[in-house]
Order: sequence, then C-alpha cells, then structure tokens
Amino acid sequence: MTKSKDQTVKANATNSDSGTTTILPEGTVESRGIGTLSHDEVSQEIQTFLNGEGKLSLDAEMRGFFTVWMFITRLPVPTWVDLHPGYLMRGMTYFPISGALIGIFVSAFYDICSLTLSLPCIISSIVSEVASFWITGCFHEDGLADSADGIGGGWTTEQILRIMTDTRLGTFGCAYLALYIIAKLELIAILGNSVWCMGSCEGGGPAIIVSHSLARLVAPILIKTKDYVDEGGPKYQFYNFFLQAKYLVTWSRVFFAILTSFAVAYMTYGLQRGMLLVVAVIIMAYVSGQYADYLLGGVMGDYIGGTICVTEVYLLSIIALMSLCQEHILLVSSQFLDICNTFIEATNDTATTTAQAVTMASKLLIENESIFAVVKFLTVITFTAVYRTNVGYPPLPLRKTVTSKGETDQKQTSLNESTAATSKSKNENNKEEKDNEEQPSNELEAALIDPQQNFTQRYDAVRLYLDSLAKPVGSLGSMEDWASRITALQRSTKPK
Repeated sequence: MTKSKDQTVKANATNSDSGTTTILPEGTVESRGIGTLSHDEVSQEIQTFLNGEGKLSLDAEMRGFFTVWMFITRLPVPTWVDLHPGYLMRGMTYFPISGALIGIFVSAFYDICSLTLSLPCIISSIVSEVASFWITGCFHEDGLADSADGIGGGWTTEQILRIMTDTRLGTFGCAYLALYIIAKLELIAILGNSVWCMGSCEGGGPAIIVSHSLARLVAPILIKTKDYVDEGGPKYQFYNFFLQAKYLVTWSRVFFAILTSFAVAYMTYGLQRGMLLVVAVIIMAYVSGQYADYLLGGVMGDYIGGTICVTEVYLLSIIALMSLCQEHILLVSSQFLDICNTFIEATNDTATTTAQAVTMASKLLIENESIFAVVKFLTVITFTAVYRTNVGYPPLPLRKTVTSKGETDQKQTSLNESTAATSKSKNENNKEEKDNEEQPSNELEAALIDPQQNFTQRYDAVRLYLDSLAKPVGSLGSMEDWASRITALQRSTKPK
C-alpha cells in the first residue's frame, strides 16, 4: 500500500514536530523568505513571529543558539531544530559564544601538536587551521572569496552584487584567500606555545579562541546597524527574510553579544587587553559598515562572512603586537617624542632659524629607520587617497550617472530589438533540445522493460543516460549510483 503525496507531507510534518526527524515538507524553508511576498507582508510575518514562536523563552533561545550552530558549523543539532531565518537572526547574539566553542575545538589541535608532539608552531598552526576548515566548512572563507571577487572586479554596485552571488571563484578571491590563510598561520605561529592562566594567557591557543569569538561579534553589530541588501541570486528565497533583520536583532541582543565577547577576552587576557580587543572589534564593525554602505548600500551574507575573516587576522595582529612588540612600540614612541622635543627646542632657540630646525629634525628622522618608515607609510597612503579622490572617474555611487541619457536610450533600443530575435532563437533551441532529450529517454525505457536485459545491463544503461545529463560526468556521486540501482530494480525512469 502506497501513501499519497499529501499523506507523506503530513507525516513528515508530524514527525518533525515530534522531534524524530529534520525532514521538512517541500518548500517550507523557501516559504519563510519573501520570494513570493511583499515587504508589508514580511513585516507582518516578523511581528507574528516575535509575538508567537519567537517570543522570549528558554525554548526559543535554545532553538536560536542551535540554529546558529547549525548555520556556521558542520556539527549536528537536535532534530527539533531547522533552519528558520527568524531564529537565525535572533540567534546572532550567540555568534561570539559559538565562535568561542569553535576556537576551543581548534586550539585543542594546536596545543596537542605544539605542546604534546613538540612540532614547530607553524606546523601546529597549519593543523589547527585544517581543523577550523573542517568544523566550519570554510563558511566564512567562502564569503571572503566572493566579496573579494565582487569588490575587486565590479565597477558598479549591481556588478559587485552580481559577481558576489556567482558561485565561481575568481582571481581576486584566490589571491585574498591565499593572503588570509598565510597571514593567519604566521600570526598564530609567531605567538608560540600556549600558556594558559586565567586573565594572563599567552601563545597561539588563547589567541585562536579570542579571534574566533570576537571576530564574530561584527555580525550582530552589522545586522543591527545596517540595511540588508536584496542580493538576488539563487539563494534569494532563503535570504530575503533578512531584509528586515534589524527588527529581529535588537539592541539588547547586540549588547549581550558584546558582553559575552568581553567575558571571553577578559578571562583570556585580563581587563585592559580584553577591553582593547572589544573596542577594536567595534571600530572594525563601524569601518566595515561604512564601507558596505558605500559599496553596496548595506550588508549581505558574503560581506559579513568576509568581514569576520578580516577581523580574525586583525585581532591576531593586535594580540601579536600586544604580546611581542610592547617594548619595541614603547621605544619607537619614545624616539618620536625625542625628535619632536628636539624640533621644539630648536625652534625656541633664537640663534636657530626655522629652516635649520626643520633640517635638524629631518636629519634625525631619516637616521631613525623605524620613525622614517612610519612617516613614509603615512605620506604614501595620504597621497594615494588624495589622488584617487581628485583624479579619474567619480566615486562608486555616482558611476551610474556617467553614461549619458542618449547612450542609455540607445542601449535600451538595441536591447528591445535583440529580445525578439533571442526569444525566437531560444524557442527553436528548446524544441531541438527537447527532441534530443526524448530520444535517449525512450531508448532507456525500452532497455528497462526488455525482459532479456539483466540487472547489470539495466544499471549500466541508466548510468550511461545519467552521465549524458550530468556536467561534469560523475558529478552526482553516490546519488547517481543509488538512482541507477532503484531505476534498474523498478524497471522505470520514474521510480516510486
């Protein structure tokens, strides 16, 4: 006896509610987006969610945490949790906690390699990064690569968004991923072996935990303070619910995320360094948000993921400077103050002219390599910024107006003329492709119902047919194998 499709859907839904399965009826997750709804309906839906199942409670908070855990890791979650975007947005407050748990997992690999096996720190950092990639599935790294491709290769906001939603990896993405991985490995390795002591930890292990935790603090801050961009692309039905995410991520949740981040930093590095790191992340979130407004008009998933990766390297750099370069920074600061005092004293001396004072200070500056490098760096950056502002095309938000109205009208006319020809050609091609597809399908049906064909022959015929559809061949993996077996057993191209 077979069940109807409606009975199967109801059974799946019932099992999901009882906590025995995570299989949802077809279209459930997509229906939670606004792919088929207006913005007003989404606002009402969010309000209904906040007043209903998403209302503050222990069950709702647990579901929010596990939704985030399922979203950013490859580890399983309880069967009563599914990827509801409402709980995902509410769960953003638990991003730093989730990051800390990931950091504990990753740092365990670093410590066992460096402390137990006595491997070099660079090898230990490589092993720990492999563990990080495994547990997160390179989730944020994918956002970094997509953002680098879009920002590096796009000329207008529309082009940037189109490139970012493209699943292919480009040159900018490869380059930035390589730089990110190399920088992260070197920074962890340079910190050395872990020293675990409440409030005064040192080494690579504690830095891994803090960087994973605090870097994810930028997510709730950006979601709350910036508009979410309607990114389109193949995932729009899942992400469009996020367009009004700021109503789900309240300020109290952002403050909770900041407090948990500070708690992690405080337990690891103490009060002063902990506060410095949290403030540094907030500054990074503000700068990143301003840049996102400039480029995209808001934030999106890939951009937030890329920001998390950049913030990890940013935090590791600060930790390295605090741990290893304190004396050197103080020395450079003292030398700079000495040069300033020398210039002031020479200026106040009536026997010394201003030109002589400048010459004296410049000589001291050039002789001091550290100070000279800082001055040279600031000069180059300032000159580049001024040059880009005053030379060439206008900033990104104004580039849409570069094309004149006449050129735009001409392009629209050409587009309208080519649309009819393209549509006609497409219909002819579709008809030809349909005829070509029906022929091997008919041959497969004949092979399946042929009583002379054994199971192996039927199986091979199905695999041959699937290979003709898959691009590249064999890309369906084990799914293709099982589909071939079922089809060969039931002797039908539409098995039940």
